[in-house]
Amino acid sequence: MPLSLPPPPPQPLLFDLERPPSPAEEEDVPSTAYEGIELTVYGLNRTTPLSASEHLRRLIEETKARPGLSTEAQNALVPHPWADLLQGVRKSLIETYPDIRAQWRTHAGLDKTRRLTFAMDSQAQAQEVRPKIDKWLEKRKYCTLMTFTSRASGTWRIIYDFLDPAHVDAIFHSLPVIGGCTYYPTRPRFIIPSYGYQIAILGCRDWQSAKTTLDHCIELGGDVYTAVLHDWDSTLKVTDSGPVLEAFLSRHILGRHISSPPQPGLLYCLNSSGLFLRQGATDRERSSLELQQLRHELDAVRQQGLEQIRTLYSTLALTNDAITAMSARLDHSLAVMTNLAAQHALDMQANQLEFSIADLRREHDQCQLILVLSEQVPEEMCQHSLRRMRECEEQLNDRRRQVMELWKRMSILGPRSPTPGEPTLPPPTPSPVPAPAVPPVEASGFPETASPRELNMDTAPPHIWVLNETKSPHPMSDRIHTPGYHKYESPGLKLDRGRGGKWGVIVGVKPTLHAQQLDTDPRFCGRLIALDIVISTTNGRGYIHRFLGLYAPWDPGAEGAATQEFWQYVAGLCCAAPHSWSIIGDCNTTMLSSGSLGRTHHSASRLAYSEFLRTSNGIDVWASQGDSAARYAFTCKSSSGLGLSVIDRVAISRRGIYSATCMTLQDFIPATDHWAVRAMIALAAPLSVDHAALQSPDDPSILVTSASGIKEATVRYFSSLFTRTPRVPSQKPWMTTPSIAHIHLRMLLRKGNPRPSPGPDLWEKWCIKALSDSALSHSVKPAIVSTIFKRGVRTDLANYRGITCSNLLKNLPFAGRNQLLAPYAAEHGILPQTQVATQPRVQARDLVSFLAQVDVYAHRHKQPLFVLRRDQQKGFDRLEPEGFYDAVQAYGLPRALADLDRSAQHCVPYQVKTAYGLTTSFTVSGVTQQGGPFSPLKSTLTTSMVNHWLSDVMAPEDCLTLMSRQGALGKPHIPDDHLHLRVLMVEAMDDSILLMPSLTALRTAALHADHFQAAYGWETNWAKSLLYTTQPPPSFGSNTTTMPSVDPTNPDSPHTTLHPVPITTNFFEFLRIQINDPNAQYEKIRHIISHFSFPNLPTRLPLTALRRILTSCLVSRIRPYLSYQPLPRSSVLDLDRLLAHHIHDYLGFPFHFSTHLLFAPLSHLGFEFCSLSQLNDAAAIEGLLRDLNHHVPAF
Repeated sequence: MPLSLPPPPPQPLLFDLERPPSPAEEEDVPSTAYEGIELTVYGLNRTTPLSASEHLRRLIEETKARPGLSTEAQNALVPHPWADLLQGVRKSLIETYPDIRAQWRTHAGLDKTRRLTFAMDSQAQAQEVRPKIDKWLEKRKYCTLMTFTSRASGTWRIIYDFLDPAHVDAIFHSLPVIGGCTYYPTRPRFIIPSYGYQIAILGCRDWQSAKTTLDHCIELGGDVYTAVLHDWDSTLKVTDSGPVLEAFLSRHILGRHISSPPQPGLLYCLNSSGLFLRQGATDRERSSLELQQLRHELDAVRQQGLEQIRTLYSTLALTNDAITAMSARLDHSLAVMTNLAAQHALDMQANQLEFSIADLRREHDQCQLILVLSEQVPEEMCQHSLRRMRECEEQLNDRRRQVMELWKRMSILGPRSPTPGEPTLPPPTPSPVPAPAVPPVEASGFPETASPRELNMDTAPPHIWVLNETKSPHPMSDRIHTPGYHKYESPGLKLDRGRGGKWGVIVGVKPTLHAQQLDTDPRFCGRLIALDIVISTTNGRGYIHRFLGLYAPWDPGAEGAATQEFWQYVAGLCCAAPHSWSIIGDCNTTMLSSGSLGRTHHSASRLAYSEFLRTSNGIDVWASQGDSAARYAFTCKSSSGLGLSVIDRVAISRRGIYSATCMTLQDFIPATDHWAVRAMIALAAPLSVDHAALQSPDDPSILVTSASGIKEATVRYFSSLFTRTPRVPSQKPWMTTPSIAHIHLRMLLRKGNPRPSPGPDLWEKWCIKALSDSALSHSVKPAIVSTIFKRGVRTDLANYRGITCSNLLKNLPFAGRNQLLAPYAAEHGILPQTQVATQPRVQARDLVSFLAQVDVYAHRHKQPLFVLRRDQQKGFDRLEPEGFYDAVQAYGLPRALADLDRSAQHCVPYQVKTAYGLTTSFTVSGVTQQGGPFSPLKSTLTTSMVNHWLSDVMAPEDCLTLMSRQGALGKPHIPDDHLHLRVLMVEAMDDSILLMPSLTALRTAALHADHFQAAYGWETNWAKSLLYTTQPPPSFGSNTTTMPSVDPTNPDSPHTTLHPVPITTNFFEFLRIQINDPNAQYEKIRHIISHFSFPNLPTRLPLTALRRILTSCLVSRIRPYLSYQPLPRSSVLDLDRLLAHHIHDYLGFPFHFSTHLLFAPLSHLGFEFCSLSQLNDAAAIEGLLRDLNHHVPAF
């Protein structure tokens, strides 16, 4: 069977015709059967030859009781056919049994509605193709009644009669393709009657006025006109009225042109004889029609000839263009080959000259050695050696001049440029292991007045960069414009004469890589910086890669450390590396003689560097690449252009590194004679990463890696986090503010008897009264803290969130209290309407929609709006439970609630889970535990007091009031003009926003809110705060303003502290959503889709697996963004196309499939991938319904 069959043909229209009552029964009237007025019933039981008739008889007996078929009609005996009787039976069968199909019999003989015919050219072809079609039908489970091959009209045909008429339509919908050949079936021409008294007239194709002359419907392309008559007598009268129709047409103005009128007849009889014959055409008309047909065929042949000629000319033009392009490429290839041959010849000459220079240097050194030993050598030999040494120097100068001339000639030839249209190979990429790219940059001669922008790294930001030879005894890292890097510097040494300096090294590391600088020997100050860099792994741990940026000595006689001592010390640092290491910098040495042209490097430096590589088991990257010849890969070039050398080198360890490459960059860097070198290193993690790393809480520059050190650092951090800031007891005016006093919970609790009347949480009052400080045993208090990474550097404990896991017996009463107290607090107005946390049936998107409406209201009414976004430092960790206890007292809740919570939070032993197991236990009291079942409600009950307090202390003119324009003018026109809403503060747990109509009111409200939260240990994170305004005052001269805050140690102190807060006028962000900015939301989702990657497996995944991966890993991330803020239709359709393109790139199809095909359901022959546009539409409609029918009046 195919994937889906086409829908079955609709049942013909069921209609009833009025008729006179049946005649009286006559005994002498014979029972006559009329052929053609018959019904065909499909869908009956066919297990046995008689099962279909028995099934139909049983169905008819069941339908006799239906009121739609009268008793008179059931028992009537009539001398002629009454089609309305069969129509009633047919209608009853169709309406009662949906699986039964009943239609009027089409024609005499076998049922042609289920017949298909395949035309063949010969009998042999028919015999060959028939088994193939039979196999194709059997594979799709198309059952046939009869199959035969015949030659009825001169053409061989394969004829199939199918059991199910729907299979005929299915085959037309999906044609059989066998062996690359498509077979096109045909079916007999017929019209399914819609009623028994239906007649038809043939030969009406050229009768243009038939529709206006006769009230008929058109079928079969206009060749046949049919009509349903009222009764049998009228049907017989029309079928026998050929002369009458001819006389009518001769008199009718629209039928006079019909020379040979058609003969009407029953549709059943015409179906039986066939509808392929045309009537009424004379020999003259037939010849005219044949001429017209021939003319059309000739026009078609001529048009095809013209199209073929055009195709031939276009193909010829393309061929000529291809030949021309090929000739140009061939000429270019010949030129390139000639250029390569010339370069190769020059390269051979240069190599010969280098070999000659090496021989001359060796001979020169021998002569020089003889002169040194002149006391032990005869005078003649000394004179000969002196003469030969001078000749060697002259020959060396001559060879160097020849090498420079060859180099200039090679530079004139230049590198080969790619042929136009020729594909260029991409640069080699390192192994797909996360590795830092480490390009060193040396600026030897970097002046103190140089512009910091001259060393901008923004064009290709690496993970680590190195700057050598700053030549300044003062720190120079602040003068380098490299934002986004942590810089480590070893300043140079002061010169003995003058104000300048020598040496100096600076290393920059991205903040995503945690680095700790190692202490080095003071003898090598200004020459070496050693860093231990933590490379994070996917399991939250990491390993250490040691990196060294250096500037090596090159003159053994100079003041300072000797070359041999320097490289021995560097080798010791590399050997002590925990895993892998790498060095980069100015090593002032070459490995081969070809690495230097015109500049002599002492052999002591080369020997010391080679000994370092052997001792530390390292590899020189330039030497391993085999391209360290100075003539084309030099890293240092003298001002005269004659001295070329490869002295800036990269070395790596053999352990812990997959591969490494380095290259020189052509970027111009002023104030230096060195070229930038870029290195790419692919690191390999150790087989077992058994150690983790954390920053010390006392000194972040110290990295702790041992198991005991990590546990101790974790305990110190959380102990310090849970320690409360000592402060002077402050006044709490919010506890007696009128908005809180008017909440009559105290009066409600005092009503009735203590037992058995329940309290607000449905607990019996005697249960709460019976609880004491010792209600919770000490055995159920121990808690375990699990750390969850948020963002930033993984070694910083401040970037982790501590989630507390407590005992089940301890959590159960608080969970039950939270479940019942939250709706109770919302019902009695304890929680403000604009606090979405712990509010039953309130979502965060409701608050985002509310803020968007407030922003639109301010712009529409030109209302000044000042919005201050506030965030708390460490949230629950700094919130003291005294805030909840004050809320219990202020709202009149039972004191036993506070007593129970106080006993649960007193002297709680904590243990923190680390990479090396649990830490030692430390005891803390009064902590609002993150992860506790009652902590969110405690937080919202605490902050609800500041919301009520602000509504009382703020003057009416300092509050933002939302109302219609007519209401604001005092001219209400409709009842809604009397509505108004005062908005001061909106909250989502510890995130809050203050909304005020002026900057002065905003600063006053911010000071009150800061005073309130300081009384309970909270401190505002001013670094994350933001001020948004729709109409900035003229006093805003910069992008920042100041907000006041109180002293955390003494909230009642009159002294305030001003904090800078950035200002924005085009957007404000809350809950990580930019309000009323769908473009920013679109870019976020587009970034998520663009950076999503499928699993890298040896084989491609099937479509079902891709659909499941996208739904689970990608759509689940995108759905919340669309729920918070739906996107415009055009933007989300673009995201659908991007997702389809992403899937297409993974599958590697040669064509781009339709986006509709990707997201269509399987029932519509699609792949049923999740459509972002449909999710967006559903989110938009659901959000609109929530906003229009929200149970909270503010929303």
